[in-house]
Amino acid sequence: MRRKIVALWLCLVLTVLVVGCTRVEPDPTEAKVAVDPGVKHQEIGGFGGALAFYENWVTGSQEKEKIYDLLFVDLGLDILRLRNVYDYPVDDPDPMRHGVEFYHAAKTRNPGIKVLLSSWSPPDYLKKDGIMRGGTLKKDGGAFMYPKYAEYWRASLVAYADREVVPDYISIQNEPDFVTDGWETCRFDAQESSAYPGYGKALKEVADLLDAEYPDPPLIIGPECAGISGGRVQSYAKEMDLSQVHALAYHLYNGGDQDNPDSYLSNLRAIASAYPNVRIWQTEFDWPTPFKNAWLIHNCLVEGNVSAYFYWALVWPGEKGLVEISNPWQSAYYSPTDYFYYFQHYAKHIDSGYRRVGAVSDSGKIKVSAFLSPNGEKLTLVLINTGGARCEVTLGISGFPVNKTEIYRTTDGTQEKFAAVGSLGSGNMLVLNPRSVATVVVTAGPEQDEEGD
Repeated sequence: MRRKIVALWLCLVLTVLVVGCTRVEPDPTEAKVAVDPGVKHQEIGGFGGALAFYENWVTGSQEKEKIYDLLFVDLGLDILRLRNVYDYPVDDPDPMRHGVEFYHAAKTRNPGIKVLLSSWSPPDYLKKDGIMRGGTLKKDGGAFMYPKYAEYWRASLVAYADREVVPDYISIQNEPDFVTDGWETCRFDAQESSAYPGYGKALKEVADLLDAEYPDPPLIIGPECAGISGGRVQSYAKEMDLSQVHALAYHLYNGGDQDNPDSYLSNLRAIASAYPNVRIWQTEFDWPTPFKNAWLIHNCLVEGNVSAYFYWALVWPGEKGLVEISNPWQSAYYSPTDYFYYFQHYAKHIDSGYRRVGAVSDSGKIKVSAFLSPNGEKLTLVLINTGGARCEVTLGISGFPVNKTEIYRTTDGTQEKFAAVGSLGSGNMLVLNPRSVATVVVTAGPEQDEEGD
């Protein structure tokens, strides 16, 4: 049987190469997928999202415990991203209390969840002209205040630790290449100039200080550029000591068209190719439609070698968050959005420590990725039918003794949302509706001999 699967694998790889050379592919009604857990790719860091801004709407909601259950139990979140608001000059006398509550709500429900603390801006006393919205780092005696900036980060960690909040990861500056007067930002360029500080210099100052003071400091990810166009991530990385970061991180607000997930491919591949031995994280984005967001996650994992993918807002007014919330002083309404269910296809059954393994489809419109658990006893597949026709997909799984299977499916524009639809049929077949996503969870069992092996 294994020889048959290997032959199918080689055949499908050749088919994909041939199909990739054609301009138009018809919507498939039948497809074959080959999975080989022996082909190893990146280790997964997890799937995450942010509780940042509108924090008081969440903590003020009378339904907040149910919201926390949705996020930290039902969704399967691996990493919670919080905003560092230490020493912020705001009307709220205790701006940190929201993040502290989120941290403990998450840890109570899932002790293994990790936390990323990101800074949108240092406090006003470290900013040029004393402004939080826009601007850049202040100078002292003609030099940028890198040491004071590092001290701010050390003091932040002390203040959070005093409230039993210990982040696993930090990002010293969110989107250093983007400024606006709409919310807190702080510009750091790839290289220092007379006008702007250098991100790499700030990174070194913070990392060196934390390494000197902590036996086990939080891991740093960065630079969290706003997008991936024009080689901007590479330009920042060139000026960074990459040994001081756990992962190279970026967002996707440029570098592709939100209505076409495949338009990001060239930039995703360029970064992956430039840093084959560096972890890559995508830590914020929410522009595509829910279905195309799942498609983009696939592209990031498979083509961009991304090991952690974060949706932007876990909770937000309107339909762009994973959970929609109303002003809690006017209504107790909350509800998971379509984004929640599409994100759940990846987050629920793929955890930190899983490894992406070989998976290929004979149709370009049937996307597939596969992930193996650390103990080798669970295999999770995510399949996406980007076409407009119902498709019967046959799975060939090499070197993994299939025992139990479960299928969860979401179909675009319908009420089918991460619905349990049974198990694989005869010949390991499943049905993908037009524009649908399916997660297939395969549990290993005793391997059985078959004639013809």
